[in-house]
Amino acid sequence: MKLIIAKIDRKIFEGDFQSVILPGGRGELEIMPGHAPLLSPLREGKVIYTTIDGKKEELNIEKGFVEVNKNETIVVL
Repeated sequence: MKLIIAKIDRKIFEGDFQSVILPGGRGELEIMPGHAPLLSPLREGKVIYTTIDGKKEELNIEKGFVEVNKNETIVVL
């Protein structure tokens, strides 16, 4: 499953992932491959994602949204 993290003007990350933890509008969300479709606002906090090779990355965000569908997870900041 592909993860895309982007701002209006640039992509921050695009690639396969093991998991991503997001500060959802109603609490923390953890997305893994095979997750049910989802659309949610994001609040201020940290996005923590683990790439397919096990590397963990963190990103501080102010707000945004996430869309999960069958083949990809898209985070727009």
